[in-house]
Amino acid sequence: MMVLLLLPLCLLRSLSSLAYTSFFGMLGCLYTTGFAIYRHVKGDYAKGGRFFQLLALERRPKFGDEINISKLLVLISYFHGCYQVHFDAPKFFHSLSPSTLRRFNVLTYSSFTIAGLVGAGLMIAGFLTFGEHSESLLLNNYHSNDQLATWARLATLVSILCSYPLFFGGFASGIIELTADILRSSDRQTVKDVLAFVMVAVNVSLAFVLERLGIIASLSGSILGACIIFVFPPLIHMGCLDKKRKEGAKLSLKEERMYVTSYITLILGLLFGLFGVVVSLASR
Repeated sequence: MMVLLLLPLCLLRSLSSLAYTSFFGMLGCLYTTGFAIYRHVKGDYAKGGRFFQLLALERRPKFGDEINISKLLVLISYFHGCYQVHFDAPKFFHSLSPSTLRRFNVLTYSSFTIAGLVGAGLMIAGFLTFGEHSESLLLNNYHSNDQLATWARLATLVSILCSYPLFFGGFASGIIELTADILRSSDRQTVKDVLAFVMVAVNVSLAFVLERLGIIASLSGSILGACIIFVFPPLIHMGCLDKKRKEGAKLSLKEERMYVTSYITLILGLLFGLFGVVVSLASR
């Protein structure tokens, strides 16, 4: 069933066709966050609440008075994975009309801010409701008799379905660029279509097998997030400045400072990634 839903979206020829599905995906995220906040404010899962006695003991809210540093570091690893959309930035820029840097900055700042607020709202509401018994997939905490939770699960499904093609588009473009030297221009769409069939089949198969989503999210944030956010951009920037030097041009004082800043960011990114992997595995 999931294959039949995902595959047509991945076979679309243009991102513009996903405008409406992305809108529904955004509504799904907003509903889920609003639901979590609503349940916390009403206290339906607190002691004496409507669903408290229905929960298994290991699912009931539990709060302590100590800060677990290792879990805090795992949370930071999650944060690294929150904004991994760099690969689609050029597509979003060129899809603007007119495609100016000012309009792109407005799009970036506003969308990242809204995404951050929605994510923070869901995270805070979930933790204040269930405490240290909060699951990696928060909706697992809510009882099956909670009809609003059922709708939230459906909304999350819609959100994932609508956002998956965007991530796949970035993946497929990267593969095609890496193999550009051996592919003819007429073969690129064929390669993308084949990748769509293969990746959807692989990911859906993995979804039936994998259960511990928390470790996947934390490792993804530690490795991919650290690389995309802290490692690759400094490497690109330093490479451009090194090329300028080799061409005989002298770097300005500002460029020299930026080179040092990029180098420090690169080192910190490698440390963040390594430390995040160690902490994520140790906490399990």
